[in-house]
Amino acid sequence: MKKTFILLAIVFTIIIPLFANNNEIPLIFINSESKPTEIDRKPMHLPIEAFYDSDNNIVEVISDGSIEAEIFLYDANRNIIGYSSHLDTTFGLPIGYRGILILEINGENWYATAEIPV
Repeated sequence: MKKTFILLAIVFTIIIPLFANNNEIPLIFINSESKPTEIDRKPMHLPIEAFYDSDNNIVEVISDGSIEAEIFLYDANRNIIGYSSHLDTTFGLPIGYRGILILEINGENWYATAEIPV
């Protein structure tokens, strides 16, 4: 009986997150001050997260508040869909939009980018 309970608990912990509608967007951080001769062995990571909510059709960017950056949201043709001069913002997407969105976050000496399939 104990094994059955543990097996069910494991199955539920794996299956429930699969149905979540808030999908995290993987961001790629790039240091813009790197010199071409230097090798960056450690990937850059900043406390910024981005999520796409398919139910509400929004893109949300969250940070810990210690970073200043501008956020641009483009469509596949590089037309601006949204802009914010600070982090911790939410973008509403056009109704019925389908395709690829490009999220770009520009900091002082770095930038982050991601592609969002909608």
